[in-house]
Amino acid sequence: MKFNLLKKEIHHNSWRLYVTILVLGLLTALLSTSQIEVTKHLTDTLVSNSINSQQVILWMGLLFSVYIGMNLIKVINTYFQDKVRIQMSFNLDTIFLNKINPQTITNVETPKYQNELNIAKYGFDSISGLTLSFLQFVSLLFSITFYFVVIFQKIWFLPFIILLLNLPKLLTESKLAVKDYQFVEQTTEVSRKRSILQSLLLTPLAIKEILIFSAKPFILNHWDQSYREEIIQTLKYKRHESVKKLILGLQSNLGLLLNQSVLVFALMNKIISFGDYISLLAAITMIESSFYGVASYYRQIKQYHISTKKLVDFFGKYSNIGIESKDSVSIRSKDLSIQNLNFQYPNQKFKTLNGIHLNIKSGEKISIVGSNGSGKSTLSKIIAGLHDIEAQTVFIGGIDIKLLDSTSYFSNFSMVTQDFMKYPFTLKENISLSDKPNIEKILSIKRTYSNLIPDIDLNTVLGYEYEGSRQLSGGQWQKVALARALYKDCEFMILDEATSALDPESEFKFINTYIQEERRKNLIFITHRLNLCKLFDRIIVMDNGRIVEVGTHHQLMNSRGTYYNLYQSQKMEEEYNGLVQTTI
Repeated sequence: MKFNLLKKEIHHNSWRLYVTILVLGLLTALLSTSQIEVTKHLTDTLVSNSINSQQVILWMGLLFSVYIGMNLIKVINTYFQDKVRIQMSFNLDTIFLNKINPQTITNVETPKYQNELNIAKYGFDSISGLTLSFLQFVSLLFSITFYFVVIFQKIWFLPFIILLLNLPKLLTESKLAVKDYQFVEQTTEVSRKRSILQSLLLTPLAIKEILIFSAKPFILNHWDQSYREEIIQTLKYKRHESVKKLILGLQSNLGLLLNQSVLVFALMNKIISFGDYISLLAAITMIESSFYGVASYYRQIKQYHISTKKLVDFFGKYSNIGIESKDSVSIRSKDLSIQNLNFQYPNQKFKTLNGIHLNIKSGEKISIVGSNGSGKSTLSKIIAGLHDIEAQTVFIGGIDIKLLDSTSYFSNFSMVTQDFMKYPFTLKENISLSDKPNIEKILSIKRTYSNLIPDIDLNTVLGYEYEGSRQLSGGQWQKVALARALYKDCEFMILDEATSALDPESEFKFINTYIQEERRKNLIFITHRLNLCKLFDRIIVMDNGRIVEVGTHHQLMNSRGTYYNLYQSQKMEEEYNGLVQTTI
């Protein structure tokens, strides 16, 4: 991906604003120069042997008019700059959210992604500041040019001295730009940690456990340590920056002293008038101030070049831009085949899945069971196309899924995971994830799957994020997630512990209804409740990343293997719980 492609999008709907700001900058420069000239004439009039009161009033009137004009332009310019900043922020956020489009979740579910995301955001912020600073930079160039012309007319060599003395500012800011980016990279982890811990202290979901377990001192202590570590690193960097700027300030002061010495020498030798001295001194002071702005812009230019490379790398990893588009392939059969699949998470020492072989026929209903950490969820996500895998390992309709367009492949799957999302939208939007939901379709789901969709107005906003919204219970939220999966109406339904919050009766009713209603569709059901497995065509038993048994409930019970032991253990637990309840 070439980052230059983003430039037009960044400046969308902003070009007229840029022109307006530049024109206002030019007017400001002209008025500033006029202010110097008027000040010169006013001063000369006041120190002359015979003071002409009418001329004094005239120059004071002109000076007052210039002040009013400069103030008016400043207010207008500030408004347009704010407008550019707001438009730029919107454009950048739009680009950022649109460009980040990972094809899988393998590299997204890592701390490295969070750190790189943080650095990328910093890079985008530098672009925003750079654009506005460029406009200010051009305005400063207008002012500096006009000031130089005024000074050149009086003392021709002085502008060159001023220019030479201000070069160190550019060099210093260039070095600080590199240090800025290095600082962000070094502190992004500790900064994120502090932010995460602070969020824990404020998030309603976490507050429940904080209250029950009296955990606030514990979490607050971790937050305090992280914040102190961040402060130490920040102050260390700021000290280094302050020393650089102190040296730069001393150089600037020496430069002003030298320039003023030249002016005093010219005044004493009657090369310039006292009015010239006052106006030229003001012009030099303004030039010095303007050069700080120019140096700051130069620093941002340097940051921009560093950011560009980082952003290209980031979008290359987490965006579909630059990925060769794949032809749409017609999939005639929905049979799914897995051949010698191995999978290992990034930065993990051991494989999560080892040598998986599995065939799922079109319309087949299978259940995947096994102990915690056996690889069930990982396998289901791979089947859904959510993880990066090697070629020639997963096939649908005989076609390697690595050859298929990801969007086209995802269209075949609907999924509810253990950590499903609770969107702060209306009930109908939560189900449809659309601005134009099919209400009849939602009502049809409600009729077929009784008690699945909460009996509330479909326009009710869910959650606790907004005033007037309504929070649901854990079981109700899970039912909404199931309704969302049904609404998509795909060939493959994957449910990963997706009914764990439902009561046993509701869970059985939902699974049985789906099996009866959707005979031609595939259902992959991951569960720890083995009494439901009797409903499925086949049961896949996993242990330590491998498939250890495959068969129907009766076949696996007769073989007296892993599934038999799991089932008997759960049965004994249920009988014990029932006995305890009866005793109570």
